Amino acid sequence: MESYLRIDIEDNGIGIPKEEFNDIFKRFYRGKLQRVKYCEGSGVGLYLTRKIFEEQGGSIMVDSIEGRGTKFSLYLENCK
Repeated sequence: MESYLRIDIEDNGIGIPKEEFNDIFKRFYRGKLQRVKYCEGSGVGLYLTRKIFEEQGGSIMVDSIEGRGTKFSLYLENCK
């Protein structure tokens, strides 16, 4: 992993169910939890983030525990 820079972003929010990990990066996906449906948003933020990182040779990964929070790990190629 020496050729990549990793940036972790964590919160202590409501968390994301494990079965939704792949879905959250789809365009317009808003989640299945009832409390998410009442929050403002369009469901394009994580989709665009993933697309931008992939275009730059990077990636994004998620780890989350419902009720405890979420961590996104962003990977970018180091300059050569």
